[in-house]
Amino acid sequence: MKQWVWILALALTASVAAGAQLDRQARFMGAVAGIVPEPFRAFAQEQLTERALEKEDPILALAEARTLLERRPVPAEHVRLFAQAQALSGQGEAGLTTIQIAAQRGWRDPIAQEARLRLALSSGAEGEAAVRYAALFASSNVLDETLEELGPQVLSTPAAIDQFAAILSGSERWRDKFLQRGSRLLPFPLFARITVAALERETQFDCRALQQVERQFTRRDPATAQVIVNDIARRC
Repeated sequence: MKQWVWILALALTASVAAGAQLDRQARFMGAVAGIVPEPFRAFAQEQLTERALEKEDPILALAEARTLLERRPVPAEHVRLFAQAQALSGQGEAGLTTIQIAAQRGWRDPIAQEARLRLALSSGAEGEAAVRYAALFASSNVLDETLEELGPQVLSTPAAIDQFAAILSGSERWRDKFLQRGSRLLPFPLFARITVAALERETQFDCRALQQVERQFTRRDPATAQVIVNDIARRC
């Protein structure tokens, strides 16, 4: 009898391990999601929710998103998927509330951040929009076209520029990325004003990167480049 109990316990353990492993595989192979046993769906449930949204099936998307939230309520991406399902099913007001929760919770979810940014723009909350734009700028998953489109809209006032510069000053992680992408994607007068505002906050940029930007724009627009030349010279 003990031997049978032991065999049964081993079989149960193996079954649980196999289900969990299959679910983890679904994270990278969406085609696997549908064959993951129901009790083990976590990563698979996210894939199923995204699939329902792509099919634009409002009833299925809402059901899958609700199940996803019940199983894994913490990730901001899951809250955002629920917001998308709400919007698809005609629950626009509820979806707006949910997407704001997702944006507050997950700074690394670019879709939630962009949605919150556009809401801030439409309501005239320039400081909030600048914060969300900074979150997008720091992400590697945001298209250049998105940053290029939104930059002049968001950073259209001295207050918004100062807010963005303050965030840039307080976060060493993406300063080099700002110099590289900002010099390509933002109008140079705007890029120069942000850079000067950040330098005035004693932001420690890499001097070689700064000097490269200076040379680049001195060749293209010497008059405007003079805006940042003196500040760069003082610090480098």
